[in-house]
Amino acid sequence: MPTISIVMPAYNVERYIAQAIESVQRQTYKDWELVIVDDASTDGTAEVVNRYAQKDARIKLHKNKENSGNCRLPRMEAFRHTIGEWIYYLDGDDYIDDDCLEKMLRSAEKSGKDIVLGRVVRVDDAGRKSKSIPPEDFEMSQTITGKEALSMTIGEWRISFGGELCRRQLWEPFADGDYNYFCSDEIDNRRILLNCSGVAFSDATYYYRMDNSISTTSAANVQKRYFGLLNSGNEIIEMTLEKCADDEELCRKAVDAQLENLKYLTLHYVLHFLKISGSDKKELHGLLKKYYAKLMPHRRLIDVGRAEQLLLLHGYCLFIVAWPIIHEMRKIFNR
Repeated sequence: MPTISIVMPAYNVERYIAQAIESVQRQTYKDWELVIVDDASTDGTAEVVNRYAQKDARIKLHKNKENSGNCRLPRMEAFRHTIGEWIYYLDGDDYIDDDCLEKMLRSAEKSGKDIVLGRVVRVDDAGRKSKSIPPEDFEMSQTITGKEALSMTIGEWRISFGGELCRRQLWEPFADGDYNYFCSDEIDNRRILLNCSGVAFSDATYYYRMDNSISTTSAANVQKRYFGLLNSGNEIIEMTLEKCADDEELCRKAVDAQLENLKYLTLHYVLHFLKISGSDKKELHGLLKKYYAKLMPHRRLIDVGRAEQLLLLHGYCLFIVAWPIIHEMRKIFNR
């Protein structure tokens, strides 16, 4: 039985998946299996994987007949086919350093913790590196509690779950859940933090390929799936209030983060209103209104100035009109 099972969801990554697989094959630590689930790709992803699987018995391919619409379900499908004591997640368009698994497992054994997080470096298609999470001055030899780690993922990701190494028992309670909204995998990550013995770190590097098309401000990006951020934000609030009610600062961070989600998605909805189809207008407007209403019972925790309190926290209709105006005025006066 392999010690480490590497889980890889893949969808239309024909251009990149060879690099991902070969980065695993080059590992200095050899006791692994790689389980890949092709999520009904329409390109040659499965064919590329098959070529590697035919030559390396540690690589296993499973194919979905229909696309799931998000990464969580194929990731959990791959997990269900694993047998290793430790689970490591690697996406089909990313890659890792040759000594990554060795370093991660060494940190797990030395610390005795259930979770090990490494360093995630963002790269573009040319291999140019940009932001690193955690930052370069972060102390990677430390260990922290799951609650402390949770706090570092809310509002701004100061640590990253890209390429985490976890004991398989932590993931087993979530493997059969069929929820698959946008960022639902990030909710699972936070839940396991609250059930782990602690978090260790390793100076092992995971290279995360940036999808520049997502960052462009075009109407195409006002997709319904991105409004799943509101669902995940609400889940985080409920989780922190249930499990960490005694930590007002953490609860405040969760509520503030959801307000930022609402601001971001409201702005895009309003700015691209004329380019959104009629049926989508109604649905997206309904989601904004729904999650605004869910946020209001916690508004005492929201940390904004007096003016924003009056304009943003006293009714949805005022919020959806006032926030785009505030945003544009800030742009003008900050020039």
